[in-house]
Amino acid sequence: MFESLLAHYPELAGAFASFSTNVVIRVTAVMAILIVSLALHEYAHAWVATRLGDDTARLSGRLTLNLLAHVDPIGSIAIPLIGNLFGLSFIAWAKPVPITPTRFTRRLSMGQAVALTAVAGPIANLLLAFAAALVFALIGLGGMREAIAPIGLVAALAVMLNIGLFFFNLIPIPPLDGSKILMGVLPPNLSLQVARLGNLSIFFFMLILFSPKIQSWFWGPVEWLSRFMVGM
Repeated sequence: MFESLLAHYPELAGAFASFSTNVVIRVTAVMAILIVSLALHEYAHAWVATRLGDDTARLSGRLTLNLLAHVDPIGSIAIPLIGNLFGLSFIAWAKPVPITPTRFTRRLSMGQAVALTAVAGPIANLLLAFAAALVFALIGLGGMREAIAPIGLVAALAVMLNIGLFFFNLIPIPPLDGSKILMGVLPPNLSLQVARLGNLSIFFFMLILFSPKIQSWFWGPVEWLSRFMVGM
């Protein structure tokens, strides 16, 4: 997918070849972008929850841009690192931000507040993707794309990874954000049915990891939006 994202930018070919063949460079770039993106995703949850009156995240030390406060050793480091080293598909996550729905402001229903808090994470990833796309565009406008190709490459990679996190977290399967958004807007009886899908979540994630067909359905929109943003 990354190859097709950069197909129209031959000036990045040399940097991409180095990126593809040098394991240290590839793994370092992917892991750095992933950890920052996951941390900002969780910070967004904490920030919105705090703004809506629930200070649980703040009191838990999660209303911070300190990456260490959000990194999960298994989901943020071990599994993505193994996936990158061996060229495998992987799923990544950070420590979930704790919330106490009863503390949310009464200006909104509890479900609405939970949904807004949940959607903040994916929106943060979408904004990060736009910021990275802007960096990529500015490098091109300045005629510096070939001279500082590694920066352009990292920017394009950041677009793709954040778009991937955006779509992945919107899948309506517990414990992903998409399920919380859906439960926040559905009637209680239907919300309960969505919550029960959590019992089957491991099977859904295994399908995503090991089914090429499911992966193509997922990566199709990711590739389209990434190419659109990088090509703007």
